[in-house]
Amino acid sequence: MQPLRKSYRSLASTLLALALVFPLVAADKKPSNSETAAADSMERKIEHIKTNAAKEAPDQTPTIFTEDEINAYFAQRRLKMPEGVRSVVFELEPELVHATAVVDFDKITASRRSNNPLLSVFTGVHDVEA
Repeated sequence: MQPLRKSYRSLASTLLALALVFPLVAADKKPSNSETAAADSMERKIEHIKTNAAKEAPDQTPTIFTEDEINAYFAQRRLKMPEGVRSVVFELEPELVHATAVVDFDKITASRRSNNPLLSVFTGVHDVEA
């Protein structure tokens, strides 16, 4: 059971990192009914996790996110993020979460001023993998 917990932690960590670091720009296409249903399902699961975490004795049953749910959730911009990323796609394998995104670092840093010289390294549009 220990490797399974690491997978969940890894998925949660990757989702959180992408949510905080990488913005998502909406696609122009209208989502299909199945994509909307998948995104709705992920939204319900996230709400369950929040509610469950607030309980004095939370339910220990794992909440499992499917690849379709995660990708639909991000494709529909259900998570508010700054501009700069054209797409985020997750691929799930046992013990592995692989995410790719197309990131426009100039859009991300356009409205932000920083004296950090490392930020000047990140310019242009790049494929990012995590």
